[in-house]
Amino acid sequence: MRFTPSEDCQVLKGKVYSYIGMGSSQTCYLSIHDNESGKPGTIRFETSYMPTHDAWDEVSITSTVTYDTDFWVVFQIPVGSLSGSIWMISDESVGYANRNVTKKDASSSWEIPSPVLYGDICIRAIVSPTGVEEAELSSSETVVLEQNYPNPFVKETAISYTLSQKMNVELKIYDITGKLVKVLVDGTQEIGLKKAVWDRRNAEEEVVQSGVYFYRLKTDTDYSFTKVMIVF
Repeated sequence: MRFTPSEDCQVLKGKVYSYIGMGSSQTCYLSIHDNESGKPGTIRFETSYMPTHDAWDEVSITSTVTYDTDFWVVFQIPVGSLSGSIWMISDESVGYANRNVTKKDASSSWEIPSPVLYGDICIRAIVSPTGVEEAELSSSETVVLEQNYPNPFVKETAISYTLSQKMNVELKIYDITGKLVKVLVDGTQEIGLKKAVWDRRNAEEEVVQSGVYFYRLKTDTDYSFTKVMIVF
């Protein structure tokens, strides 16, 4: 997947969501590439990881990789006849559901494979601004709140968010009437990716009923955002 940073940044992590039956014993590879003529070029970082079926995998970038221009997050899927090919999401298509992936074999250039492998895959890059004073960042730039996963859910769900500076954080669950259900986070947290898990229990440790709930993230940098989740 090609990414266009809005400012100088350091790549901290790659996130890959795989909805493919590769099994938990298959080793995948994630790499960071320079952009060359609209395609992945020189490799700046590469590592292996064990994929989780139907879930996000977070892969830490352990060396310093910075960009002020386009870059690519690429991964390799060793599945059956696809083994040995490197894959990326093509930016030539339009709809997410039909997003094609593009492959590169050891002896070939990037191309759409035949038969086409469709995109039950999603890629994200987690970055941190570089060369910018914290005071220059607006609240919308210092916090990123993700949609909870899974959603809808039955037993528990995870809420992820990223902080680009140390700050005080409140993460609370509310019901459809606006009543506070549970406080998941209340305190100072360091920079980086965070995750809180809600087991659908309220403050009294009682399992809540099915329905629509809200989670709100609020910080001392005046950031406040609310998202909806559904409990089955």
